[in-house]
Amino acid sequence: MPRWLAMQGWTAEECLPLEFGVGVKLVWFRGPYRGDLDKRVGIVWDALQGLLYDNDSQIRESSEEVFDVKHNPHIEITVWRSRKPPRVERAR
Repeated sequence: MPRWLAMQGWTAEECLPLEFGVGVKLVWFRGPYRGDLDKRVGIVWDALQGLLYDNDSQIRESSEEVFDVKHNPHIEITVWRSRKPPRVERAR
């Protein structure tokens, strides 16, 4: 269970996957490989589907940062409940 949920007294059974809009911040500490950050971010959002949220369409706001590091490449993900309203599909 994510530490931030445990700190608030929630259990994974009570709240995961989240059923509300979320904000997500991704900080990527990447190794020497250079590449397109947009494609990698999409892979992370897809990987979190079913674990953190039902569908990545629940992401209402996001930010991404990348840092090139020589040692200990990793990703830090911060998630919060978004106050932005859901996107409305227009009728065609």
